[in-house]
Amino acid sequence: MEFRKISSVITAAVLALSLAACESMPTTPKDEQPSPQPPEEQPSQQTTTPVEQPATAKEECKCPAPANVPKRMDVVGENEYVRIIPGDVVMKARIDTGATSTSMTAIDLQEFERDGKTWLRFYVPDGDGNRVEITRPLLGRVSIKRHGAQSVKRPVVMMTLILGNQEQTLKVNLTDRSKYDYPLLIGRNFLQGMLMVDVSKKYHQGIPARPKTINK
Repeated sequence: MEFRKISSVITAAVLALSLAACESMPTTPKDEQPSPQPPEEQPSQQTTTPVEQPATAKEECKCPAPANVPKRMDVVGENEYVRIIPGDVVMKARIDTGATSTSMTAIDLQEFERDGKTWLRFYVPDGDGNRVEITRPLLGRVSIKRHGAQSVKRPVVMMTLILGNQEQTLKVNLTDRSKYDYPLLIGRNFLQGMLMVDVSKKYHQGIPARPKTINK
């Protein structure tokens, strides 16, 4: 009897230990299936992440220096004395703001060749009954409109004119002005915003001084 009791106790203990061991052993989990993921949203419009640009120093504005303010314009009368170069002749001139170009009297015009170019020889009166010969390269001809008459073609040369303190080298058309009161007509191409005309004055600037150097 004692032996059976002891055997029963041992058997019960072994069984208890076996059950405890079974409970402590981890059970093998079933392979977990990943839960379904919602489909990824596709952006309706492609977006780009702005790339930060390095800061750059602003370039300073280099504004042009203000133009020189012209001095007060000289006043000239309706008539003035003008010295012409070459020739060094002083002529009486009419100042005409309505004329585009400057016109000078000339007679006995003759064309000739020099260094493969066309030159013009002509004569101008010196005011003492004599005439002065001048030769200049011929630049071309210009059409001049006349009131109540047909347009005429006039030869054009470069001349230097001195009126008061103003000295300019400009294009001058040539014609015989012996029938006019003034052998020289000063147009806007000489005035060009540098001279103001006061028609109440005559020979206001006086006779212009002779330049130290005269280009022939």
